[in-house]
Amino acid sequence: MTGTEAVRTGEKGCKGWIRPGKNSTVSATRTTDRLYAGVEYTLSAYVNTSQCTSFRGEGVYLKVTGLGIPASEQKSESVNYQTSAGVDQGWVRLSVTFTPQSSGTCTIGVYNQGAGPYFYVDDVQLERAEGPSSLNMLENGSLRYWGHGWKMGSLASFLEGESLFTGEDAYSLQIQGDAYTESSAYQEVPIHQTGKTYVLSGWAKANAVPDNEEKAEGEDAAARDKYKQFGLRAILTYSTGEKEYHYVPFHPDVTEWQYTSTAIVPKKGNTEVASIRVECAYERNQNTAYFDNLSLTQEVAVSYTHLRAHETGRNLVCRLLLEKKKNTKKKTNKKKRKTE
Repeated sequence: MTGTEAVRTGEKGCKGWIRPGKNSTVSATRTTDRLYAGVEYTLSAYVNTSQCTSFRGEGVYLKVTGLGIPASEQKSESVNYQTSAGVDQGWVRLSVTFTPQSSGTCTIGVYNQGAGPYFYVDDVQLERAEGPSSLNMLENGSLRYWGHGWKMGSLASFLEGESLFTGEDAYSLQIQGDAYTESSAYQEVPIHQTGKTYVLSGWAKANAVPDNEEKAEGEDAAARDKYKQFGLRAILTYSTGEKEYHYVPFHPDVTEWQYTSTAIVPKKGNTEVASIRVECAYERNQNTAYFDNLSLTQEVAVSYTHLRAHETGRNLVCRLLLEKKKNTKKKTNKKKRKTE
């Protein structure tokens, strides 16, 4: 059930088919990893029914079964209408939040009763949260699944025990420092989008050597430099084959877990971004660095012209709204003074 006719992100999505006029049900399901009793989880996915012309049942919905989950928490709302291709290309997000009554595995899935002929599903996410968060385009951003998602440099490896979290979530990625080695861990993320803005973020911990010398040259020298680096790097590859570099450092004077993020605004806004390579960079450095809770998300369409260091798109929107409110208040006060 994979196809490329309607894909929201990446290269593939899930495609389903029901004969028009029928109210039969089709589904795609899988078994989860171990979930824990009393913990709140949210399952979400984007669905697209813009090619559906017949609706003879509930439509498309998400469902969770097992672990004593109450019936009221098992199903999401249904999409029982034709989504608009002019709004996010027909994609709408469904979600269902649930709390297992016992620990173990359960079944999650997307179901379609009677919406045909063609429907699509993409960007399915199961997370420990009370509601759906921004979709993390990275595979295994929590570093919990060894050997999955990430390519390791010569001095990089998965690690259990040293982590931003504790207990069953205590996993991270470690990179040994070496003054002569440009070691990193990376993940190539298929994008195939045009005109979108992204945010790269994560946590790290290291007793790093300060980066007091830049070896690379050019406008993007800081992003291409691989000397005494401790940060996150994003390498965009356009459909034309051209590359673009972005980099955000962690502070070398902080030896505890610290957070950083950066907005990635493609300079060629009218050219398709084919992929983004995300790198955990700890190059030509000393001691050991640990990375955890890594994320690459697509942000809302806002201008990042005045984006401040370590400020995300959401913070920018809030700040600009506050500034607009202050400016409006100043103009109102000026008008009042003129009329007095």
